[in-house]
Amino acid sequence: MSVNPVVKVFLTQPIQNVSASTLSSLVYELKSDLLKLSTSGDTAANDGILHDVLQRLVSIANNGTKNTTIRSMVLECLYWISHHASDAVRQGPLFDSVLQLNESFEAMLEQEGDTLELQYLMLSVLLLRVSGYGRLKVGDLLEDLYRGDARRVVSLLLKLLEDPSYEWPLCEAAARWMFELTTPACYFAAETKTDRVIDVSVFQGKLSVVLEHGMTSGAFAAMFAGIVELWRRSWGENAVLGALSSCNTITGGSVFTSNQLTKLVQWATLLHFVSASIENLSAYCNRSQFVKSLQRSFFLESQAFLADVAIPFIMAAIQAWSHGVGSRTDDLGSCEHPKADPMLRAAIEVLQFLRFALYKAPATPPPSDALLHALKSLAQHVVQRESTLSRDDTGMAVILLAVELLCNINAKRQRALSNVFETLLRVIASDESPACYVVGLPFANIFIAHFTGETSSYVETQNESVELVHHMFSKRKEENDELGEAAIALEEQLDVVQEAIMQWTLGQALDEFMCMLSAQPLISGGDLIGTGTIKSYPVPEGTLSRHLPSGRRHDSRKPNRAKHPAKYCCQMTGKLMREPVTLRSGHHFEFDALNKVISEVGHVNPLTGEIIEEEVEVNEALQQEISAYCVKRAARLE
Repeated sequence: MSVNPVVKVFLTQPIQNVSASTLSSLVYELKSDLLKLSTSGDTAANDGILHDVLQRLVSIANNGTKNTTIRSMVLECLYWISHHASDAVRQGPLFDSVLQLNESFEAMLEQEGDTLELQYLMLSVLLLRVSGYGRLKVGDLLEDLYRGDARRVVSLLLKLLEDPSYEWPLCEAAARWMFELTTPACYFAAETKTDRVIDVSVFQGKLSVVLEHGMTSGAFAAMFAGIVELWRRSWGENAVLGALSSCNTITGGSVFTSNQLTKLVQWATLLHFVSASIENLSAYCNRSQFVKSLQRSFFLESQAFLADVAIPFIMAAIQAWSHGVGSRTDDLGSCEHPKADPMLRAAIEVLQFLRFALYKAPATPPPSDALLHALKSLAQHVVQRESTLSRDDTGMAVILLAVELLCNINAKRQRALSNVFETLLRVIASDESPACYVVGLPFANIFIAHFTGETSSYVETQNESVELVHHMFSKRKEENDELGEAAIALEEQLDVVQEAIMQWTLGQALDEFMCMLSAQPLISGGDLIGTGTIKSYPVPEGTLSRHLPSGRRHDSRKPNRAKHPAKYCCQMTGKLMREPVTLRSGHHFEFDALNKVISEVGHVNPLTGEIIEEEVEVNEALQQEISAYCVKRAARLE
């Protein structure tokens, strides 16, 4: 590093005389990269001048006699060094300097609290950069820096995700932290390493804080808007042939370049973590009003994310996977393709998020033309690849989720979707190809078994689209009813697949996605640079069986998946209740399901036909009990 005049003044002044004016000039030089850190590369790690600057900055930061303004400006200097410097500098001399910050500096930050929120953000980003993005855990930051204040940590993460100017690895790290903060298995794994008593209500309280902050501050909407902008920058008009700027550019004949595939893998990682975080918030928060507000917000504020990012990504992931399958000569079920299979799993997670966003969507505003067009393109995309998807376990999940989200938006009633929805159902219903789950049983039979046995609470069970599904598959349902002993094997397989999908959401594949995290910058001259090797992680033995003999019971180990307690399930739908209603008769129903019956046939018990004399209201005690059960089950605590 050449001796810049400002740097020279900073280094030669007696340390007690270093003023805010001197540091302000240094901040400007570093922020503007006038010291050429961005172009000096790894050689700066051995530059004596840089070492001297860092040593002096740390000395000032650790000096308790200096005021908050000066010490905060030191932090800003360290932040801008991390912004422009290479990884060799970040994880070398800069890392060593950050480690030397003492308790006096930490106490200054803690004492000022919320008034130094910008400084907390800079320090958090600094810690991520010097630790290589992947080593630092959100629990460490939550407890050590933010003193257990989940609201402030979430505010930080959402700010990082809403700003497309941050480097790609930082965005991925923020998404991963959000995922870790909302996933029971991650949260309680950290708790069990301490002597603390496991308290589910504490975890649920943190989720409530996350949701309340995200909704009342508009932070969720800002995050999704930021991701839309990030997507547009990543796949903009200047990108090479086959770019994903809209659904129209994803065609059956397009083959991704290596560069595009690497970029798509990075998007798979980011969207998996973001979608899973939203899924976790909806599943484990014990404040249903917050969850409903979150659902409504997608139609009110974030339809652009659904239409311009979520659906194009799903289509691109399916396309990349199908091309990968087409280029292989090995058995389709071997799951050895290193890039496409993780992307398809990410597509499943985004499909689940989309299904949640479309469930019982508000009447106003209606779905935008862009969203309807994107959904139509997705349905057409699945139709074109149905024969390939139906031969694979993850592909089957894609087909099922696509149909379910179309039912949620009631595609039969949407002029733009009605025809393509019926076409999709006809293609599936006529699929006689043997399914990989039960040898000799057509895929169409497997599909309707999965559809009727769906356990998610965020799938419509009563509208015109659902009725159309049951009508078009009525013959297949009759065939399934006559399977005899084979029905036992089919039921076991349905449990296996549901369990597998749940584990993908809860983070059992976290290490698989972590291996895809890359420390490459997002954009360079309009394109992404990334050449990291993607590891292949095989599916664990027994997770998704492909060798179930027809007509007899499955031989391998049965999945460890207990049925939900009967008192937690709606006696109409059979699904786990989110808003339980308990009648004086002892019957219990999902609030929405019971209200639908009341609106259609009157104030009667749907099981007995007796008049319901009491007021229909949510049993809050049972609701809290069910919510705690869901968290414990996800964390394997019971």
